[in-house]
Amino acid sequence: MPDRSSGKIALLPEIRLDSTGRLRIPPQRGIVRRILALIFGGLLAGCACGQMGQPVCPSLQVTSNPNFLTISGSSFSNIPNCAHLSMSGLPPPEAAVAIGDPQCNNGSFQNFNWQYSYVGCSPSTTQSVVVAGIDNQTSTAASQTVSIGWGPNCGLSGFCGQIGQAACPSGCVSGVNSGGTCVACGGEGQPVCAGNTCQKGPPDLNPNFANGNLVCTTSCGHTQGYTPCNASMGPCGGAPPTLEIPQSPCVTKNGNLNDYICFDGAMIDMFGNCTCVPNTLNSCQVHTSVPKPPANDTGTCSPGQFLNC
Repeated sequence: MPDRSSGKIALLPEIRLDSTGRLRIPPQRGIVRRILALIFGGLLAGCACGQMGQPVCPSLQVTSNPNFLTISGSSFSNIPNCAHLSMSGLPPPEAAVAIGDPQCNNGSFQNFNWQYSYVGCSPSTTQSVVVAGIDNQTSTAASQTVSIGWGPNCGLSGFCGQIGQAACPSGCVSGVNSGGTCVACGGEGQPVCAGNTCQKGPPDLNPNFANGNLVCTTSCGHTQGYTPCNASMGPCGGAPPTLEIPQSPCVTKNGNLNDYICFDGAMIDMFGNCTCVPNTLNSCQVHTSVPKPPANDTGTCSPGQFLNC
């Protein structure tokens, strides 16, 4: 950003000069790339203001308050949405976030309040950030450095942790973390949610190890007589639709061993068929191949202990 006291350009943390003196901007995704491009486009355009015979350069005044910034600007273009505001300098995954476009009058706006809230933390320290305003007509930039509250595991609500967004340092608010991105969980073919849980139906979805991942499905763990039944579960008949044949137990992993589980009042059959049959022994809802301690888990599809009794 232009340092108006020295006439030098102060670079954002994400950007550096290489050995030839050229700006190097690392690859970014989505809003980060757009904001950085706007800022540096504004820096280059900023050379055409503030000199003799040139327009006055835009300026920003930013006040940092608990959980909101108050931003005023002047000398932007005389258009209704004269400036695009953004904030950069936060640790990943936010790095740079869009603030918005205030309504302007004669190239100025006053006391534009931008509220924010935190995910995963109670701020215990501060973080320096750069608030930038890019003229929406000329791409000329103005900026001011301020401090906001921050701390370990902090994220900004709405900018991380939701489905399709980068995971916050504290994890995902919705869905689960898959390769650094929050994805939907608990549905058919989707990863299990926190605690290895799936959506409850009807029909109920159960966790099952498939293609190297623990995913949710209706296609295992039920026995004949389960209702309601859908086409993904197997042959269904009657009204309401009822499962006509037993399913295979669902599979989970215990190290290199397979563990087998039947749900919803089913049990692993006692004749080596590795199917889920109606539990006629008790009222327990879950039956697993894992034996009661101190017996060792053999990883075979054979009756073990009952759970959820």
